[in-house]
Amino acid sequence: MADVDVIGALIAHLKAQSAVSALVGTRVFGQELPGTESETMPRKAVVLRYAGRGNSPVGHNDYVRHNSIRLDVWHYGETFYQADRVKREVHQTMKTIGIPPVNQSSVRVHSASDVAGPISLQDPDTAWPIIVDTYSVFYSEVALP
Repeated sequence: MADVDVIGALIAHLKAQSAVSALVGTRVFGQELPGTESETMPRKAVVLRYAGRGNSPVGHNDYVRHNSIRLDVWHYGETFYQADRVKREVHQTMKTIGIPPVNQSSVRVHSASDVAGPISLQDPDTAWPIIVDTYSVFYSEVALP
């Protein structure tokens, strides 16, 4: 049985939040910025990327069909201030996951906990301002009907 698309579910969830979409529109992506975006950057956008294993959930080595992963969330903006505005809205959305769980795109996400705090970076090739925040995401491996 294939694992569920937790990044796809979180992308859909973030796009559906009016405070996030008011800043980034539909520019929420998985793993990388599409090449077509580079022509109009820097501007506000969000990219979710795998960042390793999260906290091992209870029963991780059992037959419990849940998993925990880490995701880096890259927040782009025209300036560091604008990237931080995006980060703050995304953070408000991510920290409320689990109240109630998010059921999106056949995936149930139980929680998304900030585990590292934001880091300000600048792309070495383009000088685009980026703020990265890392979350531990706990989700069901069983697709919802």
